[in-house]
This record gives sequence, structure tokens and C-alpha cells, in this order.
Amino acid sequence: MQIYTIVIGGLEKSYMQKLVLYLNERLEKSARVELLEHWEIPEQPEVWEMKKQSVGVPMEGSKCWDTGIGSEAFITYLTEQHLVNHTLTVTAQKCTEKAVVYQYQPRDCLYREIVSKCPMNVGGRQKVEQEGGRQRWMVFTGEGRSGVLMAFSLFYAWMLSETKKVLYVNFTECSGMTELFELVEQPEDFSDFLLALRRQSAASLACYTGRIDELEYLIPADNPQILRELTEADMNRLLVSIAQADQYELVVFTLGTLVCGCEQIFLQAESRIHLCGMHLMEQCAGREKKRFVSRCAPGREDVMKRIVLPEMKCEHTGVTLLYEWRETEPGRLAAELISAGD
Repeated sequence: MQIYTIVIGGLEKSYMQKLVLYLNERLEKSARVELLEHWEIPEQPEVWEMKKQSVGVPMEGSKCWDTGIGSEAFITYLTEQHLVNHTLTVTAQKCTEKAVVYQYQPRDCLYREIVSKCPMNVGGRQKVEQEGGRQRWMVFTGEGRSGVLMAFSLFYAWMLSETKKVLYVNFTECSGMTELFELVEQPEDFSDFLLALRRQSAASLACYTGRIDELEYLIPADNPQILRELTEADMNRLLVSIAQADQYELVVFTLGTLVCGCEQIFLQAESRIHLCGMHLMEQCAGREKKRFVSRCAPGREDVMKRIVLPEMKCEHTGVTLLYEWRETEPGRLAAELISAGD
């Protein structure tokens, strides 16, 4: 299958270079992004025809890219020369128009806006070469202290992402994930993705993911009640969408809330980790949850690994917590789990 191509031009040079590198890193095999620096048309047409060949500008009428992104002048040039099928104009003002993207926003947000407005399929085009030939799933669950459950499972996924392509999915209401790691609040999140799937629109998972270093995560719903409103059909559509995003080698789920349809995750996960506490009340709650999980995947009780939650010290918020935890007990425990899983 022919790869989707994007060309960028007409903006400040260093900005374009960084954007091209970032988009190629995020899109991987789904698309190829190129930079076209020399395209300005001089006043004398005969000079322009000679310059085209020297700087590698395509001849008029040859469709060389699927989408062009850049300044208004650059987009005008691409359109007049019939070099692209679709265009996105980069502007300094926020705009809701479909063919326009806002320049001054975090790269993560800019990436999602570009993906949502380009008619391309992110992931699902080519298989990622990985051991076993398919995407692997693992799930964290536990009793009480949903914030700690989220913190350790995300920290574990973050450590894994240093060597693997990982997606983190948090099914835990009010876990504090956005505030604890000071994540940029997004206009669209899990609830919007769920609505798009219900409408059977061509929704790309990439439009609803954020990033912490190399770790990608499904943006948690601003309204936690959405987790209580999930149906089994919703979960089916969501898991199918995740499975088709085969750029990910590993998906880490956190089920602090036992949402409808979670049985499918427990059944399909290769690894299930139950985080527990030392107190009697926590142990009783943990045994009840373990019995439920065992019913979800009968005969696979051996896959359930039970570990005691480490102390997750945090005197401030922000992603720097992840680096601090790596040097303490949580880091040691996560490294052991990763080593055992490999």
C-alpha cells in the first residue's frame, strides 16, 4: 500500500524542521513528512522554470504529495501548481475552519489537529515488527487508593516506553492523572472518542492521545461518569480500535473502575497485575476482586500476579515525579516486573 505523504513549507525554517522531525516520529510508518524550503516563484517566469530543476521543485500538474501544510502563500503555490490533493493552512490566529491549523500550540495538540484534519489512516496500515507478531496487552487492577494504582501503572508503562511503543489506557474515575502529572488539558478526550465510535465515524485513535516523553496515553475523560455509562458494545468498539492501532507493541490498561465489558480485557491480557495493600480491609477487598477476575478468565489464574503497592512519595506535581520514582522503590519494582515479563 502506498504511503501517505505530507509536505511542509512557507514557515520559519527551524520551526518547520522541528515539526517535520516530530511528525515523522509520531506517524512512523503511517505517513512520510517532507520539508520543501525553496519554492518561492520569482517575478520572471523563465527564471522560475530554470530554478525548478536546480532546487528539486516538482513540475506543474504532477501530484507529488497527499497533503500540503504551511503558510497561505505556500498553500496558494501548491494549489495553483496542482501538486497536492489536500491542504492545511497554518495561521497565527485560532480558527475553527477545517482546512486551517493554529500554529502557536503545544506540539502534541498540533499533531492531533493535523491528524484529525488529514484524510489519512494513522496506524493499521502496516504491521509493526515485533516479537510474537501481534499487539500485547497487560492490565493493572487493585483495591482502594485509585490514585496510587494509576500512578504506579502509568510509571510502569512510562519505563516500558523507553524500549517499546506503548499505549496507556486508564479506566479509573477521578484518579488525578491530569493534575498529578500536569498534563495539558485537551478539548477532546476519551468521551469524545467514544461518541465518535458510537456514530461509526472515521475516528482515529491518534486524535485522542497525549504524550509523556515516549509514552502515549488515551486522554482521560473530563467527565468521570462516562466510565459508568459504558456499554458492552462501547467496549467492543473501543478495543477493536485499539487493536487496529498496530503501531503499538504493548497496551497497558488500568482498571481501577470495573467498567462494563472489562471482562474482555482480563480475558485477552497476557499479563494481569493485582496491586494490593498490607491491611486486612485491603486484603479482603483484593480477594473479592481476584475472584471476579478469575471468573473473567477461568483456568488462567496463574497469569494473575499479586504485588504489594510501593510507597509513591510525591511532594510536588509534574512529570519529574517519574524520574524521581525511577531512583527509588517503585523504580526497582517496575524494573523487576519488566525483566520478568521479557
